[in-house]
Amino acid sequence: MSANIPNVLSNNLASSASFLNLHYDILVLLASHLRRSDLLSLMQVCRSLYAALVPHLLRSHPIILRTNQLLSFSEFVLTDAPMRFVYLQRLSIGISYVWSKRIADTLRDVLRYSTHLEELCILDCGCLEGYPEVASAIAALTCIRTLTLRYPTQAARSLILQMCSRVTRVEISFSKVPRHYMDPVELLVNCRDSLMTLCMSLPRYSQVRLGIQYMALTRLVLKCHRAMQASPLLYHYPNVRHFTITMCEGHCGHGGFHPKYIRRDDVKIEEMRMVNTLDRTYSWGSLDILRGDVHSIYHLALNCPVQRLELVDVGTADISRFDKVMSDIRPSALEVETNSMESDLGGLSTFMQHMPMELHSLTITTTSDEVTGDLQTSMCNVFSVRLASLSYFCLRRRRRSLRSREEVDEWAKMDLEAHARRFAQVNPSLRFISFESSDPDEISAWQVTHGSHYYTDGVVLSALSAHDARQLISEHCL
Repeated sequence: MSANIPNVLSNNLASSASFLNLHYDILVLLASHLRRSDLLSLMQVCRSLYAALVPHLLRSHPIILRTNQLLSFSEFVLTDAPMRFVYLQRLSIGISYVWSKRIADTLRDVLRYSTHLEELCILDCGCLEGYPEVASAIAALTCIRTLTLRYPTQAARSLILQMCSRVTRVEISFSKVPRHYMDPVELLVNCRDSLMTLCMSLPRYSQVRLGIQYMALTRLVLKCHRAMQASPLLYHYPNVRHFTITMCEGHCGHGGFHPKYIRRDDVKIEEMRMVNTLDRTYSWGSLDILRGDVHSIYHLALNCPVQRLELVDVGTADISRFDKVMSDIRPSALEVETNSMESDLGGLSTFMQHMPMELHSLTITTTSDEVTGDLQTSMCNVFSVRLASLSYFCLRRRRRSLRSREEVDEWAKMDLEAHARRFAQVNPSLRFISFESSDPDEISAWQVTHGSHYYTDGVVLSALSAHDARQLISEHCL
């Protein structure tokens, strides 16, 4: 047995050598599938692997949540400064408070050398309080393009006012405490010439501030907002093309902390809609994409044409407000996501009867876990609805969970082609129709041709492969 030991050792050394001879890109590809703890273990195997994987480790978005993490990370990157900082492009800092001058100096040194840092995420702006050298080190950088701030304080406001970087994307989660209210317009005024994308949670606007406009901003996302006047949005962000707005329904992390803030107030919604309807001082010319829940879009009363409208969490109880939204924005393409329709597909027929007649394309996604009632009857009711201008129609059925195989089989055994033919007969402008069920790879799609074919009732359906169907769906942004 002892005679076999040299052979075993030589084989291990040979396999290790062959592993080290792999191309660097292959090593990085293998390392990308490892957890951070496994990656650190692999780096400790030998010096060659350690040196080869240091760049990958630094590129993998380090997240510093505790003081001891900061000390070990700073020791690691400062050992070979400034060379290792070349690979540090994304960094998240989650320390809520800097307790000592030593910690502040350590954090300052890390940030000062981060001259290639493109994305900085401050998970709690409390770390900027107390020691101004931390904020000064961030403000002096010129490389940051994406900035994320959670619970901005006065120190964060001073930081943004002094920033030398031309930030193009900002994400902000405002404080849950009303006394820490900050107007986003004033907070980000130093970025108004470069900012292109702005995402905010719990935003609160006070009034229009004349002279401050974000002319480069084209994408605006507002989450968990309260009913507001539309004029600050329309004036300060005049060139928005993609707009997302959703009210909070209590599913977010701040729901338990501040329940009064996130409760939907229907009286306030109606009041704000009246105010926004009467105030037409400012407006958007048009939007490429508008996404949100019915109540958020309803209360803004935007009154501008929209190329594509994407509605989320739509239920049959929202039909009255849905009608007003359609008359406000007149979309040519509509996508509806619903998880609260009565009997899943059962409520769709009622909902589809309220679609605007000039609609060009329609995509409906249902996400209920179960179906009650007769699915076959529900499908017949859905596909007897007439939409005069509709050319493209997609129906997607997603499941959060597959409880039983019988539910999947119920959908699979239906004659989808017969439903497609019935819908095409009712809608003479239809050119494409598709059905997608639980598995994203399961899709049935047809191109529709209308003509005087007596044996097909004037409708010819040409089946498409899954690849061709998805390509067509992508081309037409369905």
